[in-house]
Amino acid sequence: MTTNYITVEVFLTDVQQRKIQSAIKSEQPCTIRINPSLKGNSKLFLTQTQLNQLEKALKEKKSVDITFSKQQLKHQTGGFLPLIGMLAAKALPFIVKGALAGAATTAASKVVNKISGGGTKIIGKRYGAGSKNLKKRG
Repeated sequence: MTTNYITVEVFLTDVQQRKIQSAIKSEQPCTIRINPSLKGNSKLFLTQTQLNQLEKALKEKKSVDITFSKQQLKHQTGGFLPLIGMLAAKALPFIVKGALAGAATTAASKVVNKISGGGTKIIGKRYGAGSKNLKKRG
């Protein structure tokens, strides 16, 4: 019998996301408490029964515990691709800062080279105080 899963967007904290990812890696079932009234940030594949539990909890303005079986967790990997993107997005500021620091270092190095005379040497034109102006001798 094949289980049909329904894609549902729910809000998961970082801890909950890590718990599900850990359960996927260890191939163990896990239970997550979900508040269906919060705006979703993650996609999960749920059974119709789990979806019914979420809808009931939403009407009652309560949270609900959803248990994911080992088999169901195998399907969650597709739903967690956005999570990997989210985690990368969280790391992006650090990556950008590193890249900007590298670019700033390179730019500073070029400025120092130009000022100290180690800059670009252009024949017949002058491009700033650090450039050498080599004239043809003849």
